[in-house]
Amino acid sequence: MGALSITNHALTRMAQRGIRSNDLDLILAVATEVDDGLLVRRKDVLLIERQVKALLKRLHRLEGKRLVVSDGHLVTAYHASAPQQSRLLKAH
Repeated sequence: MGALSITNHALTRMAQRGIRSNDLDLILAVATEVDDGLLVRRKDVLLIERQVKALLKRLHRLEGKRLVVSDGHLVTAYHASAPQQSRLLKAH
C-alpha cells in the first residue's frame, strides 16, 4: 500500500477513536491487508512481540561487546571490562 492522503473525515474519526497520526506508520508496518484496507490482528501484534523479545535477548547478549574499527576495517572484537568501558566512554 502506497502513501496515504488523509481526508478530513478520517482525521475527525481518528481523533474520536483514539488513533493518533503517528500510529499510522505502525499500523501500515504491521497490519494485515484486507479487502478495503488494513486490520491489526492479535496475531500481528503477537508476531511483533516475539520479534521484539528476540531482539532484546540478542541486545542483552551483546552488552559490553566492543568492535575495533580502523580505516573501514574491523580489526578485532572482544568483551570490554567495566573499567575499559569507562575509559573508552571518558575518552569520547
